[in-house]
Amino acid sequence: APESMEMVPMPIAGVVIDGFYELVSLVFPLAFIVAFLYTQKKVLNELITEKETKVRESLRMMGVSSSAIISSWYVTYAVIFGILCSIFAGVACSRVFPKSAATLIFAFFWLWSMAFLSFAF
Repeated sequence: APESMEMVPMPIAGVVIDGFYELVSLVFPLAFIVAFLYTQKKVLNELITEKETKVRESLRMMGVSSSAIISSWYVTYAVIFGILCSIFAGVACSRVFPKSAATLIFAFFWLWSMAFLSFAF
């Protein structure tokens, strides 16, 4: 006769509900957007100023290629966003995501910033 099998639930540890993460889930997205709001405004302001003053056309007449102009934008703002993202990732890793890798958080913020720059063009 076949032996009978018995189902036993898997033992798990107790769940600890921390109110900090509930509060952070409301505040962190707003803080993230506000932190990058000034730099995004600055990028758009500079692009509009460049179009108004026709700097790009002047540089093209002097022989500067379009790829050099666009890459100068990317290099400039990659450094600015890199500094901002490193500060923001440091704060986020110490307060919000203490068990996450700092490089991963930095890469997320920096790539998000660079994606914004791509949409600006």
